[in-house]
Amino acid sequence: MVESPTQPGEGAVEARLERWWRRTISATARKIQGAFPSLAGTVLAMQAEGLHSSGIPSLFSLDLREIDPSLNEDLLDLYGRSDQILESRFAFFSRLRRFEAEIDWEPPESVAWREELHAFDYAFDLALTWRISREEAYARRLRYLIAHWIASNPPVRGTGWSPPVLARRLRNWILAADLVRADWESDPVFLGVVTESLALQSTALLRQGLASCSAGERLDASRALLLASRLFTGARANEFRAAGLALLDRELRSCTQADGSLVEPWPGLQLHLVTTLLEWVRFDSTVPPEERLRPSLRSAFAALEATLLPAGLLPLFGPAAGHGEEQLSDAAALVALEFQEPRWKSLADKLGIVPYLLAGEEGKERFRQLQGKSWEADHCYQPRAKLYRISGTGRSALVVNAHSPGRPDDHQDLLSFELAIAGQRVIVDSGSYLPEEDAYFRSARAHNLLLVDDQGPRGTLPESNLLPPDPWESRPGLVRLTLSDPGYGFEGLRHRRTWFCLEGRCWGVVDFLEGQGVHRVASLLHFYPTFDIQVAERGAIARSRALTVTLLPLNVADAAFRATRGDAPEFPGWFAPDTGVKYPSGVLALESPQAQMPWVGGVLLVPGEYQGESSCRFDAATGELRLTFDAKQFSLHVG
Repeated sequence: MVESPTQPGEGAVEARLERWWRRTISATARKIQGAFPSLAGTVLAMQAEGLHSSGIPSLFSLDLREIDPSLNEDLLDLYGRSDQILESRFAFFSRLRRFEAEIDWEPPESVAWREELHAFDYAFDLALTWRISREEAYARRLRYLIAHWIASNPPVRGTGWSPPVLARRLRNWILAADLVRADWESDPVFLGVVTESLALQSTALLRQGLASCSAGERLDASRALLLASRLFTGARANEFRAAGLALLDRELRSCTQADGSLVEPWPGLQLHLVTTLLEWVRFDSTVPPEERLRPSLRSAFAALEATLLPAGLLPLFGPAAGHGEEQLSDAAALVALEFQEPRWKSLADKLGIVPYLLAGEEGKERFRQLQGKSWEADHCYQPRAKLYRISGTGRSALVVNAHSPGRPDDHQDLLSFELAIAGQRVIVDSGSYLPEEDAYFRSARAHNLLLVDDQGPRGTLPESNLLPPDPWESRPGLVRLTLSDPGYGFEGLRHRRTWFCLEGRCWGVVDFLEGQGVHRVASLLHFYPTFDIQVAERGAIARSRALTVTLLPLNVADAAFRATRGDAPEFPGWFAPDTGVKYPSGVLALESPQAQMPWVGGVLLVPGEYQGESSCRFDAATGELRLTFDAKQFSLHVG
């Protein structure tokens, strides 16, 4: 058994800590060097024989003198996370568990919770905190956790040996090794134990099939194998590198468009691709990155930039892990440095802690001297990207998802959208909750969609089917986007959805249904959790502390607004800003219980508490919606 070290602050003497440490290493070494409890583990040990380390790879800059004072809040967050680990307090998916004695690597928690425990993201935090502070407590705790994991998790059983978890842990340990190099190299026994375990883990990842893994998991494996190729030497190191590059190539091929641009189907996955390419460009010392990966990195980040809301916010369409705001900022800073691009510097705003440790003092000075350039979320009409952006004034923009679900269990969010006004989220996508696969977040009710007879669209469709003859229009005072969705064919209906912006400040979404019969129709709008929704006589009001928005119904005399929140039975509302975290949010449903086909209806969102007059009518002969607003007349084609 590997006992836990005395916690910092309890006054333990160094001699006692040293005795504990030697017993821990001895027990761990015996575990590794002894017979494995399974045939698979024995075979793996034989396959890993002959792997020789070239020493801890140099990944971070040695020219580091001072963390910029502007990063004080980031430092406080980092220290806070690390101090939690010092106290054996592990929190994943908003669920906290404290281990009173030694770590239980298979606690009675969800599978996703245990996977986070085994993935060791906190190892990177501990190493980063030690590199900045040089306080022994963080390095000591990191050594204990790694040694205890090795002793408690022999190959190849348990949560920690599944390929996705294995890839994340492998990367975290190798990155941490460079940050705590001085500490580990002063203890060759421990370094040898960790290196031998990394040889087993790298071999296990190389030998396991990754075909069933998701695209994000394959990118994680690519990054891990890249680092393994830097840690080890010889033919096996070349094998690690070739396998990692093959995984990356597979993702590059899958998202390369006819014009050579790189567009992943989901914004979160696009960011994942960018961060993976960044590591290959920075850490792969075998082939100069200028040959191929550097241009791919530029293309991938340009495509990511085209999906962002104002203030550099990442939409949450699809199985995204979360906002990734810190990850996006760090990626933008490193890409801005790589290409000396002022526009991307303004997306980063600052050179974060990790970019500084990678770029060093020289990089910090180049970042400081790079002239900032204002970034704006401009119009973006990119059918190949399957994402569209309409830009307004005052840091306002609307982003539409036109990516069709590939399978019935994918997120049913085709033609959902997000809207930011004055740089603030207003209409949001639900995000992706995960543990344990809450079906709500994949369903049509979780997104800003049209329900017909209580059902969302069904089926998958080619991208080309989305585009009607005249999808995009831009003229003074009006920008319009119209897309088709054949997903209501099971009801015998055809559907078009139109988004528009009036004079850069007022936003509308209108649905056009044609077919036969009478149906119950409901158009859903999901609001950021800070908004409170009140139904009024003329429409509805959504208020947060910083912003008020008036919502007016369009062309639906028989419709009524209904506001719900949280676990409401018919129209539940939840918002997941990160994996495993969810907050109750408001939903506004515009319901038409007896909608006679053809049917046209929608909502106009006006910033502020609007007291003026408005009216609209639909001309079925021409397909035009004619809107009078603020004593001005607008006409837009919707059907």
